[in-house]
Amino acid sequence: MQFHQPQLTLIVDEQLHRCYTFNVIIKVVNANICNCMGQCGISPLP
Repeated sequence: MQFHQPQLTLIVDEQLHRCYTFNVIIKVVNANICNCMGQCGISPLP
């Protein structure tokens, strides 16, 4: 028997896209904090 699960791929792709978007946002925010505080490598976030 063959199980076709096209939804699984879509779900994974969506999760990867969300993760990628989240990482980009975090990088931009960290860059802005770095520019404002001038303390690269130190994250004010817990």
